[in-house]
Amino acid sequence: MKINTLVAQKIYEVLISRMKLRITITLLLLILFQAQAETNYNKVLNTDNLKVQELEISGKVTDENGAPIPGVNILIEGTLKGTQTDFDGKYSLNVLKGNILVFTYLGMKTISLTVGDSNTIDVVLLEDTAALDEVVVVGYGSLNKRDVTGSIASINSEDLTVVPTHSIGESLAGRLPGLVVKQSSGAPGLNPTINIRGFNTAGESALIIVDGVEREFNNLDPNEIESISILKDASAAIYGARAASGVILVTTKRGKIGKPVITYNSSLSYQTPTGYAQTIDAKTMLETPLITTQPQISDARREGILNGTIPSTNFQKALIREWAPMHQHNLNVRGGSEKALYFVSMGYLDQGSAFKTGDYGYDRLNVRSNLDLTISDNLSIGFDLGWRRESDEQSPRGGWGTAYNIMQLGHPAYPIRNRDDSMSTNSFGAHNSESVTSEDIHGVFKTTTDVVDTNFSFKYKIPKIVGLTAEGSVSALITNRFDKDFEKKFTLYKDDGTNITEWATWNPTGPDLTEETRRSKRVTTQLSLRYKGDFDDHHVSGLALWETINDEFNFSSAFRDGLISAEIPYMFTGSAANQQTNGWATEDGRASYAGRGSYNYKGKYYLEGSFRFDAVPRFPTETRWGFFPGASIAWRISEESFFNESPTISNMKLRLSVANLGNDNTNGEYEYLSGFAIRSNTQQWYYSGNNLQPSIRTLGVPNTSITWQEATTYNAGLDVSFFNNTISTELDVFYRKRTGLLAAANSQIPGTTGASLPLTNINSRDNRGFESVATYIGNISNLNFSVSGNLTWNREKYLHFEEAEYTSEDDIRIRKLSGNWVNRTMGYVFNGFFDSQEEIDNDPVSYSYNPIPGDIRYVDINGDNVLNSNDRTVVGKGTKPEWMYGLNLKADYKGFDFTMFWQGAAGFVQNMDNWERIVNPSGNRTPYVYVHDNTWTETNKENARFPLRWNDWNNTTTDEYLVDSRYIRLKNLAIGYTIPKSLLQNMGIESLRLYASATNLLTIDSLGVFGEFDPENSGFGGYPQNKVVTVGLNLSF
Repeated sequence: MKINTLVAQKIYEVLISRMKLRITITLLLLILFQAQAETNYNKVLNTDNLKVQELEISGKVTDENGAPIPGVNILIEGTLKGTQTDFDGKYSLNVLKGNILVFTYLGMKTISLTVGDSNTIDVVLLEDTAALDEVVVVGYGSLNKRDVTGSIASINSEDLTVVPTHSIGESLAGRLPGLVVKQSSGAPGLNPTINIRGFNTAGESALIIVDGVEREFNNLDPNEIESISILKDASAAIYGARAASGVILVTTKRGKIGKPVITYNSSLSYQTPTGYAQTIDAKTMLETPLITTQPQISDARREGILNGTIPSTNFQKALIREWAPMHQHNLNVRGGSEKALYFVSMGYLDQGSAFKTGDYGYDRLNVRSNLDLTISDNLSIGFDLGWRRESDEQSPRGGWGTAYNIMQLGHPAYPIRNRDDSMSTNSFGAHNSESVTSEDIHGVFKTTTDVVDTNFSFKYKIPKIVGLTAEGSVSALITNRFDKDFEKKFTLYKDDGTNITEWATWNPTGPDLTEETRRSKRVTTQLSLRYKGDFDDHHVSGLALWETINDEFNFSSAFRDGLISAEIPYMFTGSAANQQTNGWATEDGRASYAGRGSYNYKGKYYLEGSFRFDAVPRFPTETRWGFFPGASIAWRISEESFFNESPTISNMKLRLSVANLGNDNTNGEYEYLSGFAIRSNTQQWYYSGNNLQPSIRTLGVPNTSITWQEATTYNAGLDVSFFNNTISTELDVFYRKRTGLLAAANSQIPGTTGASLPLTNINSRDNRGFESVATYIGNISNLNFSVSGNLTWNREKYLHFEEAEYTSEDDIRIRKLSGNWVNRTMGYVFNGFFDSQEEIDNDPVSYSYNPIPGDIRYVDINGDNVLNSNDRTVVGKGTKPEWMYGLNLKADYKGFDFTMFWQGAAGFVQNMDNWERIVNPSGNRTPYVYVHDNTWTETNKENARFPLRWNDWNNTTTDEYLVDSRYIRLKNLAIGYTIPKSLLQNMGIESLRLYASATNLLTIDSLGVFGEFDPENSGFGGYPQNKVVTVGLNLSF
């Protein structure tokens, strides 16, 4: 995709021109000096003319109780020279006076000492409690990890950016327990679906909060983000009605006291499909007598294909490039003083498509500035400004998925172009596979989105009341999106070997143009009082908050066809005969009061409670306000006196929580009001004279008692750390019950009313599950490493689903949902194929169609000797994973770093019944190789997997093609090297890291014969997942 943003282009040119020389010099110095670094150091030690005296020092390293610590790393700062303590904690080392010795040991605080005149340096290392003191972001605040009472998972910027990705969601896949991420396509700019603990019932989605206000986060630059926290239980109750599906908290980076640090991150990636199913070649297709739909080609071309002188056309290889480029760049500066802190960032992403034309793709420019000013001892203010521009270009009329589907329509006997270079009809219908990959031929569907995000905040320490502060903020999010769908008109030709004649015209009324504009504005206002106080062993904190949100949205669209020229893609050039316009506007809002209070005694016993009152105008006055409380308790068992002497357990904490959360999704804005709407179908309008006038319809019977959907969540957790926190584990079990889900009552009203029954709060569901995470951190000599794994399981059930009172066994088995699992698939039980007409004639079961040999045979479940829809049963799980797991391995050794991350899912299926049969292929597609080779024929009965022909019964859901899709994939692999500071100090470079990485490098799945598809992709023919290979650098000044 061509860079079409002038600002981004200038950024890239300036960065490259200024950095190229420095990077080149750095790499040369690395080659010249790195191999000699340690040798040169030793030569200096052995020089007779040294003015600084060489010393042999020795000593002993112990803990605060005097016990020796073996395996402590001791390194001379700025070099690779060092040693380790022995079993008795003793060491010896040749050094120079003035050298700085760095003592490091896992679970202990690092100490740096300067060598003086003494030959003996004994060291006492203290326990490092940083793991417990790690700050975790929670709703409207932050806590030390040791004080967390809820189920919260978090990830920092280092782990987010270890491998470049185009979206934050993709970076999170498999890394946090309880977070379910599914990347169903590798199309440029497409983000994965995300939910927490499988909570995605009926329009639910996790609430995303960025720097304290509701925002989208997938399209942020990962280099802007400081941390991400996931709130999964009562910890989310402070967000009330929007928190039923969990909360994702994103914190962007802010300034730090110190000199400005300029950081430049750059990466160049190449993407290639993880795989796509191969179709049979032209010779095989022409030689297969069962294929009834054959191409209309000349005899000479047919003969050439059969004798091998004319090659078969492989549209995927011809039109899809092996490697598609993607590059990312980020330049940021961070620093500040006691009076002012700042973080400024600018990032650019360009992700190209897989098409050889180089057309279509996605690019994004991100700019962010976070500024914090200290006005006085009591008052500080902050001003944040973010801007983002996204440009997404796809093939018109359907985008990425349609483009890949049309490519698969290509018949391998047709050429891509005719002899005269005219556009060939290279499919069974009026399609051309090349056209969907080319903007010059087909046109473009381009979406341009501009997002401006501002936030002004203040914090005031109230005098004379220690620990009490007043805070407030006003933020605005303004989004402008412009869609331009321009589809050209072109003619396809058929070459019969003698003449090239016109075959069909694509988009005969074209060129046509559709333009849509979406404008939205959200203003969020917050005011709060916070208190935090310590009274000897008693620690208390509190929060009282008021918040309002106001939303405005405007939509308009216009359409014209018959543009006078494809070179002038503007609305004024089109015909007014078929022009269409549309538009509407909405307003919405929310008012909230929230509070939280917490208490702990000696960091041992914890109690926390929170509440939120929410009001939205979509409910009637009587039910407009909802109350959502939550409470949690925790007990740090390891702080009890009977644990003080434990040599094994470093920390043990038991957590319990309960909360009542909500959801205000009503499928409409004002369901409690009666009203009218203009009919969208112009055939239902009427004429007034010669003018067509719109008609109206009623909105149905209002529901004056409609109210909040509610979710009650329960969570129990146990956190245990061992051996000075070298091993840490977390286990959570949870249960959630949803009530008040909207559905229409199972009753009827007379059709003469012209109305339908309203939705009411009558359905209910529940979820249950568990999640666990375990981490080990270790070191061997100069090798530091960590291993972390997580596992999540969840499942959902219908408690009550408004439905008919089923009485027959068939209806109860097939149609009844109440009391049954949500994630299941109904279908027919496969019983092989009919191998002969005699077998069909002797079958006691009657069918609603006339089977032939090669058709699928199903089990008559209810035994009535009639095969119909009443013979369905549960044949497998659903398409949503019940199990999610991840394994992360990290290591570093003398400047080298290594990361390997595995991610997977299980407990779900893909329905693979949409494959193409040999006889009457659906949509006249070319059959896949694996279908052709495994289709039932008279000579291939024993090993057949697929029926001979395509019809409704052979294409219905059955357990035979409901494939277990469990998988594990090598999601990320990265190797990097950080050049020693001693080689960079004279170049003005603070640090330089070079790295190479790969994404989706290996996938192990259970798809079997369907293994050419990706286990995360939904269905057939869509844009495939990508393997991505990347090289990059991280540079700081």
